[in-house]
Amino acid sequence: MNIGTLLMLIIYIYAVVGVAMFGTVQIQGILTDQQNFAAADTALIMMTRLATSAGWNDVLASVMISEPDCDPNLFDGTKSGTKGDCGFGVFGIAYFSSFVLVAFLVMINMYIAVILDNFSEAQQADEIGIDEDDINIFYEKWMLFDPKATQFLNVSRLRDLVMELQPPLGIPDVSEDDILHLDIPLYPTDRAHCIDVLQALISRTLGPENPNTSEEFDMIKELMAESFRSAFPTLAVEVIETTTKQRLREIRAAIVLQKALRRFKNYKKQAPPSP
Repeated sequence: MNIGTLLMLIIYIYAVVGVAMFGTVQIQGILTDQQNFAAADTALIMMTRLATSAGWNDVLASVMISEPDCDPNLFDGTKSGTKGDCGFGVFGIAYFSSFVLVAFLVMINMYIAVILDNFSEAQQADEIGIDEDDINIFYEKWMLFDPKATQFLNVSRLRDLVMELQPPLGIPDVSEDDILHLDIPLYPTDRAHCIDVLQALISRTLGPENPNTSEEFDMIKELMAESFRSAFPTLAVEVIETTTKQRLREIRAAIVLQKALRRFKNYKKQAPPSP
């Protein structure tokens, strides 16, 4: 971003100087009514083109026009501040050579910055073990279970979904208890939202013992949000009722209560009648 701003600033400065120095140069050669230095807008277009080093030597040749091909006294006696439509040889060479060199160096730095940024992201993804492809595969599998794009699945179908996924997000030989341990928020009628399921699987993959979990998870959440918006344009908003881990606790509590109730009934049956 900063390098792009610098390049735009350089183009603007050179365009202004070009208007001042070559604004009255005769239209000939590569210079046309659309490509010239007569006005700021056409000069900006010209310098943007020259930033790619395309045909800069032809433009240089056109602004170096001299007698007898031009009239150095064409505007003599006018208020324009210039005397003719000839070019500036030495200045033109310095002007275009310096611009091409500076623009080339800035463009090279932009390429290097983009390459380093992509390399850094790829390296971070390798360290984390989860990349954008894993997230996209998750959404592809989700859409097989949710063809109407409701964004929700019943908790009973999550095991089948996770079994379809490959590591790192997939869980080999996953059980119902494994799904409930993921602590996925549940909505009315025991439905789970796809983004909540994905976040739970990523949190499990990163692991709580990872000291960089928060930082890495923030980076992955950006990828998740971008992929989610493309897969599901409309985000459904509903109120969370509970979580799978809370549901697991409720199930276990119910089992304990049932066992206690059975033991109490058996005890009542076996106890001698009171006198």
